[in-house]
Amino acid sequence: MAFEVTGAELVAFRRAQCHTDYHVHVALDRDVSAWLGTDVPVLGTDVPASAEQFIKHTPSDTNDEPRNVTFSGVATGQHTAIAWLSFADHTSVKPPISSSITFIVR
Repeated sequence: MAFEVTGAELVAFRRAQCHTDYHVHVALDRDVSAWLGTDVPVLGTDVPASAEQFIKHTPSDTNDEPRNVTFSGVATGQHTAIAWLSFADHTSVKPPISSSITFIVR
């Protein structure tokens, strides 16, 4: 999934030094209502280990491409990916800024 971010500078979350060092979370085929626009962090004890392969954040390090996320092992069929802007502590900005796309893997 490729995307563009305007109006906010993305910072590698591993290098974040202040709350407003933004990064983007991207989820594949996941209900993100618990995180989108809330104070609940995406990463942590509330995310089952099995879900982590379907939730990514970018950039994660200084050399990462901040506008491209790849999911591997995606099954044939229809899928939905949603990306949203997050603070350094992995909580969503409020009001939420997000975008989604539905696509088919053949």
